[in-house]
Amino acid sequence: MSEQSGLAMLRIKAGMTLREVEKAVGGRFSNALLSQMETGKIKRPSATVLIDLARVYGVPFKQVANAAGVNPDYVGDDLTDNSGRPCAVIPPAERQVFRPMDTWDRRNETVMLLIDYREDGDHALDDADIAITVGHNNDHNVGEGEGQGWQFAGWCWTHDHYVGGKGKPVGWMPLPHILARAHAAFGGEPAPATTPAHNTSQIGEG
Repeated sequence: MSEQSGLAMLRIKAGMTLREVEKAVGGRFSNALLSQMETGKIKRPSATVLIDLARVYGVPFKQVANAAGVNPDYVGDDLTDNSGRPCAVIPPAERQVFRPMDTWDRRNETVMLLIDYREDGDHALDDADIAITVGHNNDHNVGEGEGQGWQFAGWCWTHDHYVGGKGKPVGWMPLPHILARAHAAFGGEPAPATTPAHNTSQIGEG
């Protein structure tokens, strides 16, 4: 039995047809795509598809990944083991780059920030002039003159504890919700590691 046919065995064991799987995942992928995965025509399936299959079949992600013939411990763009076994890919639509600050859409959620600490900055999370952190901006929900601007996490290198950071936000991006979906799919178990799917040193065009 080939590794690829293992995907079909998981589906059959779950008592589902290809169309039933498509319906169970809310149409996020087609039954035709799943058929191609099961027959080995797709060698590097989407990580999000594998996550959905694990949830629908009620089995661990690693079992689905192994059945698909990919490394179960990583998702991303690179080959991840000495045998050349590929990892699952992050679909282009879910890859992210830092967006210019003038594209900020006033969302009510924490986001990832790229901070320039070179002018009056302090408490960078990394020992670098420009570094990544997380933060939020709530100015649009308060009265005029009551806003505090961007609030983001920093690190006190003297006493080793988290503090508020100080610097100039130069880029932002939504948090990678694929990791949250993966965590839920694994029943709270650690999600697969990810290889970089974006260049954090560059800012996209919006």
